[in-house]
Amino acid sequence: MADRLLDIANHLSQKKANDSVESFEAAKSPSVGMTNSSVIDGEIDPEKKPLRVSVIGGGNWGTTIAKVVSESALEYPTLFDINVRWWVHEEDIVYKGENHPAKISYILNNFHENVKYLPGVRLPDNLHATGNMFEAIEDCDILVFNVPHQFLGSIIDTHITPILKEKSQQLGRETTFRGDVVARHCIAISCLKGFHINLDDPKDLKIQLLSDFIDEKLNIPTGSLSGANLASEVAKENFSETTISFPPRYVTDKDHVSVKCNSIAHPHDPKILKTLFHRPYFHVRVIDDVAGVSVAGALKNIVALACGFVKGLGWGDNAAAAIQRIGLQEITKFGIKYFPASKMETYYVESAGVADLITTCNGGRNVKVGKRYAEMYLEGNREINIGDLEKEVLNGQSAQGIITAEEVNQWLEFKNETQDFPLFSCVYKCLFEKADLTEIPSMLDTE
Repeated sequence: MADRLLDIANHLSQKKANDSVESFEAAKSPSVGMTNSSVIDGEIDPEKKPLRVSVIGGGNWGTTIAKVVSESALEYPTLFDINVRWWVHEEDIVYKGENHPAKISYILNNFHENVKYLPGVRLPDNLHATGNMFEAIEDCDILVFNVPHQFLGSIIDTHITPILKEKSQQLGRETTFRGDVVARHCIAISCLKGFHINLDDPKDLKIQLLSDFIDEKLNIPTGSLSGANLASEVAKENFSETTISFPPRYVTDKDHVSVKCNSIAHPHDPKILKTLFHRPYFHVRVIDDVAGVSVAGALKNIVALACGFVKGLGWGDNAAAAIQRIGLQEITKFGIKYFPASKMETYYVESAGVADLITTCNGGRNVKVGKRYAEMYLEGNREINIGDLEKEVLNGQSAQGIITAEEVNQWLEFKNETQDFPLFSCVYKCLFEKADLTEIPSMLDTE
């Protein structure tokens, strides 16, 4: 049935647009153990509404993903609502040549360029930015989270929870996120990198995937997207690939699947997800290992910081290769130990695994911050404020490895297992305990 829907959508899209579009057959994915059922409430009805897509986050990666899905919405107007809505954190920006600052949403909607976080890249006209969360996500079918992970909880509490409270007052009853704010069958995709550490009970810490945190907070099925994706390269439409994972339990879960779907397709279908995110320059594989994709995406940033250290110290490619080898070993060990649902092949076969590690350790934000940290260390600076350095190097953006290193160390100390992960422990000590960077080899010599 999914194939039939894709054929119909392709045919109707060709009729609506006066140009050719590539066949939906190209959107087929080698999904593992997932049911390909696109319509859940009877016969295919092409008159049903297209899927509405919303993106939360306006940094360089958030902007890039917003560009990607907006292009797909234009290409497949039968499957996806052409207008992609985009929540951005409002700030005042001076556009080039202008004398006065304006809200970033105004600049995005009128000049179609994110001059602060992704300058020089033209954004699609069908991408509509707003600082109003309800306006951005109302009745959406696919919700993409793409913000620095340390702000996820506060964004939900500050911008989404008040919507639920206001809805409850209006309706005179308790409201739910799915059904009262977004579509009842809505799913989420997390592009975030990191973990959530539950600090409710210091004697019983819990570590959580960010996809599970979103699911728990909003009761919305959540998958992950991660891969060897430097935002600037993807935005320039240089060839790359990524991995999307979606929890298989929701594909067969009766409560989720039996929900009456008013859209032309059910958003959890792997072919629908691939069609939305896949571009000629941005290739997508859809799998079902959310844990593996999430763990690899989070921990590679810690390794990249260490790679930056040895690059800044001038130790060369051999040292960087050693860091990456040890890092891959610790990533897989951490994933299998603390998230046993993750699959070993994800770390080695998928773009979200070793490919992302290589890319991030060569050109990502974290390696840049680590390299500059080491250069300043060699200059004799022993009182480096890592937060200030991060802002200086990244123009206000976030190197996720810094806070992830802190979170992972907190977890490993709670488990009394820091000695089992010497590289992760080494990065934490260098950043937060002012350890001697020149002692990195001895800190890693634990065998």
